[in-house]
Order: sequence, then C-alpha cells, then structure tokens
Amino acid sequence: MVFTEIFTKEMYDNHQLWLDDSDKGKQLSLINANLDGVDFYNANLTQAILSGSDFRKAKLRKTHLAKAILKGANLSGLDLSCIVFTGADLRGANLTAAKLYNAYFTGANLTAANLTAARTYFTDFTNAILVDANLRGVCLKNTENDGILW
Repeated sequence: MVFTEIFTKEMYDNHQLWLDDSDKGKQLSLINANLDGVDFYNANLTQAILSGSDFRKAKLRKTHLAKAILKGANLSGLDLSCIVFTGADLRGANLTAAKLYNAYFTGANLTAANLTAARTYFTDFTNAILVDANLRGVCLKNTENDGILW
C-alpha cells in the first residue's frame, strides 16, 4: 500500500480505528475522488465510502471492500482479483473489462453495473443483485451464482 495526498496514512489509520470502534477514528470517505494509480494493495477498506471515485490504473488486488459504497465508481480494466466485495454497493459501477478472478461479490448490489467483457474465474456472485447489469461478453463459467437476483 502506498499513501498519497488524496489517500493518506492518517486517513487509513483513522478508518481502521473506526472499524474497531465507531466512537473512535473516522470512516474513510473519498467521494468522487481521482484515485488514478493509487496503490491499495491488501488494504482493508471495509465500509469505506468511495462513490463516484475513479480508480483507473489503481492497484486494488487483495483489497478488502466488504460493505463498501462504490456507487458509480470507475473500476474499468482493473485487476480486481482476490478482492472481497461482500455486501458492497456497486450500483452503476463501471467494471468493464475488469479481471475478477477469485473475487467475492456475495450479497453485493450490482444493479445497473457495467460488467461488459469482464473476465470471471472462480468468482463468487452468490446472492448478488445483478438487475439491469450489463453482462455482455461475460462468461460466468466456473463461478458461484446461486441465488442471484437478475
């Protein structure tokens, strides 16, 4: 993980404190942020608010984004392998051509998300909401898809 002016160590540490005790620290909120090229590798961003943020060229591999709010976020073309999106809000997010190998979208809301040409392999979409999602060119072979709401 590499910190920047936009995503500082203090912000991350405060978020970790908040996750442990909501009376301490502060929830991470980076709404409509330009996170182009930021290295979040292996970060715990559980419940972070990242709506509308642009993650182009960001490094997110192995990042924990359970219950994160990523409405309208741009995650297109990224390697999102081994990421936990369990219960995340990805409504309207752009995941075009993203690599989703071993990613977990269990219970995630992907309503109206764009997954055109996304590459899935052992991706878990159990109980995910994919209403009005664009799945053009997506192969769901070798994925968990029980209980998906289409």
